[in-house]
Amino acid sequence: MKLHFIYRYNALTYQGKWLSGNVVAQSKHEVIDQLIQQQKLPVKIRLYRVIIFQNSDKQYRIQLLEQLALLLHSGLALLPALTLLKEECRYLHWQCVLNDIIFHLNQGGALSKQLSRYPLYFPANLTHFIYIGEESGKLDEVLLLQTTQLKNQRDLIKKIIKAFQYPLFLLLTLIVITISMLIYVLPEYQSLYSAFNTELPMLTLTLIRCSQWFSQYSLIILLFILIISYSYYTIKHHSAKFRDIEQRCWLNLPYLGVLLRYHQLHIIFQIMTIIQQAGLPLLQGLKIITEQLTHSLYQRALTDMIAHITQGKSLSSFMRHNPLFPPICYQLISSAENSGQLLFFLPATYPLVLSSIRRTS
Repeated sequence: MKLHFIYRYNALTYQGKWLSGNVVAQSKHEVIDQLIQQQKLPVKIRLYRVIIFQNSDKQYRIQLLEQLALLLHSGLALLPALTLLKEECRYLHWQCVLNDIIFHLNQGGALSKQLSRYPLYFPANLTHFIYIGEESGKLDEVLLLQTTQLKNQRDLIKKIIKAFQYPLFLLLTLIVITISMLIYVLPEYQSLYSAFNTELPMLTLTLIRCSQWFSQYSLIILLFILIISYSYYTIKHHSAKFRDIEQRCWLNLPYLGVLLRYHQLHIIFQIMTIIQQAGLPLLQGLKIITEQLTHSLYQRALTDMIAHITQGKSLSSFMRHNPLFPPICYQLISSAENSGQLLFFLPATYPLVLSSIRRTS
């Protein structure tokens, strides 16, 4: 969760008109800057509400983009469409954001540039697609494609989380039961056997010794775990090589690794489809995809892919010799290149990848 603030202000226009309203900002200084840009002289500014950016805001963002795409597709201009959406919006902080965007659009700014001023509400990967839509003249189509991607990504994340909920619950339960047995139950067994002067079985005796050792050195064990955790995050933060080794280990896990691979491939091919449908050149599209990926190995693979294509080689030949791309990717892209129908084959690629994720999860 991320915090944002709504400030309520009273101000005068340069013509002497008294105004009041709300502004989303991180500080009072930012509010003053916004008001001055809008040719308003701030008189009083006070914090009105603290906003926690939640999943409901992400859901509304999808709804907002989808409605904007439909309004643009129906022939309505951008400014009237945004004004209509602002008036129908039920969230105060979104109203403030849309109001500021509309003001700057009236001053001649581009939509992608204005959205980028609110990275919490409109992430960089989203504003990149808005820019593509503006440059290609297909803003409504790009918005519809982007909302479809956001919905698919949301559903995919839900499926992955759901797939891991039960195993993680079992693992946590097993850890709690094991620790409880070592600390509380086994010492009682020792007292019980001692009361009856009965010799303990070898297995029980071994477990009791483990329990005694665990109880005696529990603080040292906890301190050791904390040191290991701190060292791990420190090394991970400062060493790119360590991060690569870690990412490669994750990808080689028998179950989770498959999900991670197909999730990254799903992002790559879905974004590539949107970019191709928007009419953007392949190399420029691959650069945008590289910026949006979070997995370092796939980022490096796409960087190598760009260099490979720049040398005049085919996309399919790179995928064929890179283990990060399964054979289905090479086969479909090779067919697309041979037929000259890349735009036709790309939309068929990421549903296959998505179905592979669903079968795995």
